[in-house]
Formats: sequence, C-alpha cells, structure tokens
Amino acid sequence: MFNVSFLVSPQSNDLKLNDPTFNESIRTSDSGNNLESEVLYHKLNVGEDQQQWVRYASRISGNDLDFLATLEAENGLWSPDRQSNVYDGVGPNGREDSYGFCQFHRNWHKDKVDDPRFFSDPQWQLDQCYEAYKGGTTFYGFYHRKKHFNKFELKQI
Repeated sequence: MFNVSFLVSPQSNDLKLNDPTFNESIRTSDSGNNLESEVLYHKLNVGEDQQQWVRYASRISGNDLDFLATLEAENGLWSPDRQSNVYDGVGPNGREDSYGFCQFHRNWHKDKVDDPRFFSDPQWQLDQCYEAYKGGTTFYGFYHRKKHFNKFELKQI
C-alpha cells in the first residue's frame, strides 16, 4: 500500500500543480520504505535537449517560476552556447556580446563569460544565472517573463 501526500487547495481540494509555491517533492512510502520523487517545472512541447535544463533550473531555484520565465525570455531555446540575436555593429558577429541561458553580457559579467566552465558546464552556468538573479542582477527578460508563464507546468518526476 502506498501513502502519497499532496498539497491541495483548501478551496477546491484540487492539486495546485500550477501554483509556484507548490511543494516540490512528494514523499511516498511502501511498508516503511521511503521513496522520494520530485515535482519540477517542465516546458511544454519541447524535447529533452531543453527539458533537462528546465528541470535543473527548477530544482536549483525551488520551482521559482519567475526565474524560469526570465530565462525563457532571455534564451527561449535553453541553449547554453546561444549568443544574443540583438544587432550590435561592434559586437562579435555583428551581435550583442551576450551569451548563455541568461544572456550574460561580457561587459558586465566578464568573470562569468570568460570562465572556462561557462561553455563547458551548463549546470555551472545555470548556477551562475540563479546566483546573479537572486543577487539582484537586472535581466531584460525579467520584465517580459509574465508572458512566458503559460509555457511551464509542474510535473512529477
């Protein structure tokens, strides 16, 4: 027999899977054996190439939908090596010198972009994005995040 605990809405007894404050883990037990599975955000209608990074960002941020939607607004492909598409006549390739999941601009985040781990370790890069986000870095995507909320849904992993 399994015992599963969910956070439910007191008004409707429905699972609050789209509530960013939803408890991120579900604990199950089977005859005293504790198993734990996570509830993390996933992005709708994309492949595992993006999903793995969405889950990781969801995990490190405690399911912070604002953070995920900010990253989506910055880099909708969730590609760790993506360069900005914004035109800049003096930038590399004629584009703005911004890179990665959260589009760190080299002028303001040279220590991160020039670190050898930036392009070789996507988890490290996402950790740096979250650290900067929580530390008050102003990301362009933060002001456009709300239109991306509907691209994410909580899912039991």
